[in-house]
Amino acid sequence: MTSIDVVNGSRTSDGIFRVNHQVYRAAQELGLDARWIEFVDPSQPGGRFPGGITLQGWRLPNRALEQGVNRLWVFPHRYRDAGRDRILLGDPTFVRFLQANRADRAIVRVNDLRPLTPYSDRVSARWMFRYALPRLRRARQILVYTQTLRSELEQIAGLSGRIFVLPPHIEVTSEFARARMAASVARIHTGDELTVLCVSTDRPYKNVGFFLELARAFENEGPPNIRFVLVSRLGPGLERELARSFRPNLTVVASVPRVEGYYETSDVLVSPSRYEGFGLPVFEAMSYGLPVLATDLRPLREIVARSEALLPPDDLRPWVERLRSLRDERSYERVARENLERAQEFSRERFLRGFAELMA
Repeated sequence: MTSIDVVNGSRTSDGIFRVNHQVYRAAQELGLDARWIEFVDPSQPGGRFPGGITLQGWRLPNRALEQGVNRLWVFPHRYRDAGRDRILLGDPTFVRFLQANRADRAIVRVNDLRPLTPYSDRVSARWMFRYALPRLRRARQILVYTQTLRSELEQIAGLSGRIFVLPPHIEVTSEFARARMAASVARIHTGDELTVLCVSTDRPYKNVGFFLELARAFENEGPPNIRFVLVSRLGPGLERELARSFRPNLTVVASVPRVEGYYETSDVLVSPSRYEGFGLPVFEAMSYGLPVLATDLRPLREIVARSEALLPPDDLRPWVERLRSLRDERSYERVARENLERAQEFSRERFLRGFAELMA
């Protein structure tokens, strides 16, 4: 029986965790001997997966230093692979695992190249990524979400021939998604309040302030009225801005144990990010049959069903116009249906076939 360790260092609330866990479940379903290895930085808040093997890192006074020391030194020394056939490293910062006796068994997931772009906002992440990138050549294979990222890695790191594209799969039944769509259409028909959702983090490249301005543009519009819900832990800057100018149609939720509950009860997703490696909230929202409005980014062109859903990142007018158009029943139903049909192309069966090919 083929054995595999899936190595995760992300919180349960992070998109990286959810995709790593899809791989773990796929390995189990294919009958592999799968272990879940959880690396924990003590100062990193958030829930952790209760199963598997947990390795605790060092607690250091500086969070960036703690993360760097743990990933580049503590975790590789504490991990015992016990001769596993494959080791899937869920983050390229675990590159120090690629020792001579592990490299030919290691599959490394690269989520994006943001630390090398102008959208990098953490010096420590940029340093770690520059250290890791040339060492990825030691790995058996590199795992990415999109053809866009594959092309970028081939150009930047010379990794041609060893990059495997495997997008995540949807985890929502079509019956549930269609019921959710019907509930939204009913709200439009009766003039009830609609909910526009943004799932993000308050970091400059995520452009969360743009979502707040979009909420301001609809403060006095209706029917149906629109409520904006931001699922994000805000930094001091946006907290001060909201304290100065209260928006009655805006709700901010700092953290949630289960983000899926917000997809289930919302009507539209907005993602104004200036950079994405894949755009998991966009993908997840589409799987619930939600219309999406997102920034026109190359990775998102591989996901969304309609090009008119991709908009310029800082021009408010087209975002307002597109949202207004979705208050029409027929327009909403058409866009939602097309998004759901597109999301269903990323089926669980397709994911399992791809994962089996990766493991061959």
